[in-house]
Amino acid sequence: MLKKKLLKKIKFTKIKTKEDYILWLKLSKKNVKMVGLDQKLVLWRKLNDSLSSSVIQRFKDAIYVYNNFLKYNLIKSAYHVFLMSLNSIRKRYL
Repeated sequence: MLKKKLLKKIKFTKIKTKEDYILWLKLSKKNVKMVGLDQKLVLWRKLNDSLSSSVIQRFKDAIYVYNNFLKYNLIKSAYHVFLMSLNSIRKRYL
């Protein structure tokens, strides 16, 4: 959840996927305080032909975000995607 006034200052990026993640990155760069919740607020359904159905495509999209929006080089982008993936595995399975 966001305060409406934040979205007046910082806009969603017009790309096909990862636009929410880019918004979070922009907010964090502006030192907006963010917290996570330990409860599910929505349901998400994965379809075979969805943009996020391919693991390889998700990695490509994530590297694209780091490379183009944070201006990280390819190695640094891949490193951050790797760390994000490890964290996701840790949260889901450990």
